[in-house]
Amino acid sequence: MFESVLDQACRDARDWPGTPAIAVNVTPHQLADKAFSGKLFSLLSRHGFPAARLEIEITEDALIVDVAATRRCIRKLKERGVRVVLDDFGTGYSSLRQLRELPFDRVKIDRSFIAGVGSDRQSEEIVVSTINLCRALGLQTVAEGIEDQVQADWICAHGADAAQGFFYARPAPAAEVLEKLKGFNPRS
Repeated sequence: MFESVLDQACRDARDWPGTPAIAVNVTPHQLADKAFSGKLFSLLSRHGFPAARLEIEITEDALIVDVAATRRCIRKLKERGVRVVLDDFGTGYSSLRQLRELPFDRVKIDRSFIAGVGSDRQSEEIVVSTINLCRALGLQTVAEGIEDQVQADWICAHGADAAQGFFYARPAPAAEVLEKLKGFNPRS
């Protein structure tokens, strides 16, 4: 399944204007597979898709299946330019040690915490603490699940590096994304 998803994503995004990244979720078992990185780089090469435009998103569960194999795989990916993102942070089993030692590029704060910003003090404290922790570790943060202006304003005011959610855009077919990218002017 992963290979067909990545294959299609590379075909769709290869010639998009600019250099937007694509993000693909990876399972813990894929990261533990010794052949995974080789298959991934072969697929990227076949499509002429630069590794630097790929983000692999892993959940905290990947850090407990086979930590040594996951660590080796992440390092191989990073050595070739793939960005590695810890997804759904706060809902799994990662330790601060793993967060510090593994070469993540970004941490995505789970939507369950974002849902409470602007209305739930505990959720706000967790989000602020996570942003500050990641900043101290040199990691960017992404707030997942932004659904309204209140959440968007709160996240911006509290220093997350990026945000995503239905408030900004809904999932769309590749052709629709291409049309939007053609009309996008980052300087305006």
